[in-house]
Amino acid sequence: MAIYESEKMERHIVRLLQNEGLLGKVLLMKPYLALQQVIEAAGGICAADDGETQPDVIVFCMGLSEKTAQILKKKAEQFRCPILLAEGNAGWVPLALAALSGGERFHALYEMCGCPSFTEKSMDECLSAVGFKLYAKDDIMGQVLEENVLENAFEAPGAQLHKTLCGITETTVPSAQTMQFVRLYRWTETSEQKTENVENSSPFLTVVMRTQGTRAQSLREAFLCLTAQEDMDFEVILIGHKVPQENRKKLQQILDELPPVMQERLRYYPLDTGGRAEPINFGFEKARGQYVAVFDDDDILTADWVSSFKRIYKRAPGAILHTYAVGQDWKFVTPRGKAGLRAISAFDKRFCTDFSWKKQLHTNYCPLMSLAFPTYVYKKMGQRFDISLEVTEDWDFLLRTASFCGVENEASVTAVYRLWKNASNSYTKHGADYWRARYQKITERNQQLMILLPQGGSEVLRKGHQAYLDKKYLLELIQKKDADTAVLQEQLPVMDEKLYCDDGNGWSEENSFVQECVSRVGKFSFLYKGIAKVQKNAGLRWDPASYGGLIIQNLKASVTDASGQKYIFRPEDICTNGQAYENGYLFLEDDPQVYFQMPDGFVPELFMITGQAKTAVSVKKMYELFHLDQYIRTSPGKAAIKLLLGKHPTRDSVRRAIRGENTNRE
Repeated sequence: MAIYESEKMERHIVRLLQNEGLLGKVLLMKPYLALQQVIEAAGGICAADDGETQPDVIVFCMGLSEKTAQILKKKAEQFRCPILLAEGNAGWVPLALAALSGGERFHALYEMCGCPSFTEKSMDECLSAVGFKLYAKDDIMGQVLEENVLENAFEAPGAQLHKTLCGITETTVPSAQTMQFVRLYRWTETSEQKTENVENSSPFLTVVMRTQGTRAQSLREAFLCLTAQEDMDFEVILIGHKVPQENRKKLQQILDELPPVMQERLRYYPLDTGGRAEPINFGFEKARGQYVAVFDDDDILTADWVSSFKRIYKRAPGAILHTYAVGQDWKFVTPRGKAGLRAISAFDKRFCTDFSWKKQLHTNYCPLMSLAFPTYVYKKMGQRFDISLEVTEDWDFLLRTASFCGVENEASVTAVYRLWKNASNSYTKHGADYWRARYQKITERNQQLMILLPQGGSEVLRKGHQAYLDKKYLLELIQKKDADTAVLQEQLPVMDEKLYCDDGNGWSEENSFVQECVSRVGKFSFLYKGIAKVQKNAGLRWDPASYGGLIIQNLKASVTDASGQKYIFRPEDICTNGQAYENGYLFLEDDPQVYFQMPDGFVPELFMITGQAKTAVSVKKMYELFHLDQYIRTSPGKAAIKLLLGKHPTRDSVRRAIRGENTNRE
């Protein structure tokens, strides 16, 4: 079994007294012969508690309680001297693990610690409540001396459970390796002991907002979103972070305009120090809610934001709560000289995905406003936003806390993440090298995380490895085919295209059109007629083929109405479910789609589209593409193999293709 031992407590007590110049007259609150002998051997004097002798320090060893804290307060007040406390740590990791294991050694370790009743945090709270403030310490660390018998996974140093628990406590409990506290405290009657007496002192949710007062209109809209919540069980902490002098009056005016229902929930604090993470930490410190969410002053919330978090909480109390958000491009505009905000794109659903370790360790898919953190991670477990990070501080905090809290998802959109295209933000403020360095810093930290996988985590790992095998298998196939034939480089597609018109109720086969072919050899040109019959035509969707692995280049499209008026689609009118690639678009997955935004009021009769189609790229390009993680989502290997073989692949057909055999018999 592992044996834990430490230096003698008496040695630490005397060393701390010597370091602080207090080894003179020492008042021992309890008889302690061994300590008395060590103090006197070091030149100190153990004074009698006769009410007349003035001690330099009061020493109390083991047995702290709220009652003894009051007694120590009276002694410190009487003699106007510091106190030295030696107390066992109930949060010492070996003691906690021995308790979890149910082994016989727990009682031995408990007695060796001094039968502790306090952790570091609870001891500081007990002492600060009566006016004591820590100013020096010389704590005792427990040490593992030998390992003979390994009784269980809690205490065996090589067991994964032991490593995981110890790894988590390293980040959540700073004193986890401290066996005994040896600390000096001073008492002062002017110590701050403020308690804020307000109504609704413990709401469900604390909303932390940061502002510099530079976006008055968006801040008004943010407060409007909060005012419209269907569940008002929340408070708002607004931090004015480094607000320029010229913005302060305007900011105060906005706060004065708020309705009473919001003003009674709002606390405003100015803060003139720190970077982006500083106001978030400040807000978490002030939070009274069971959960805390961060809502920036330029985003949008739906009315069920708070109620969605509460619904998830009832399902999984104590977990991080996660809903979906949509992204959208916005601009600041000044129509007729008045400041305004305008959306310039459709919703982007990249953030409409469950929290997944497979995705999240690569890229942050969870904007802050889509998350609510249990307050205990900050106030009880010491987790902080890293103030050294000017970007990715939210991603870093989420990964650290999710590693032991877990995340509970709900597939409901509750926020709009506004992506500003003509305003300064963290993306424009810092260059690519800065972002790359911070990304590298987070990934290096992630390697040290001890992650507790949720149910289903093993399936995520299995599918991830299967995707890797599929990709590797595909590359081997392409290399084989590429070595055998040069036709692969410019293989031409057989296109089964179709045009869909949106009548205001979405896409349907009823409102679809097949093409009138003008040319389809490499370069294509398709003309669709009679599409004016679809009333309220709000948009067009062109599906060039049913399979993936397709490249569309030099795409041009136009519509013509019944009077002959023509509209040529601009690049900003076109979006796809593919990826921009070499003056066109690459569709690795099946069902490629190209969307065209119709100009307001235009009723098209004809739709014309031209371009060039390919179904293969070089081995070098394919290798590069398949190393991009955003393409490894389903099983792109199957689509690409289908292109190479001209049919849906089977295990036998793929094997024969690799061997160079004829596959037509299928």
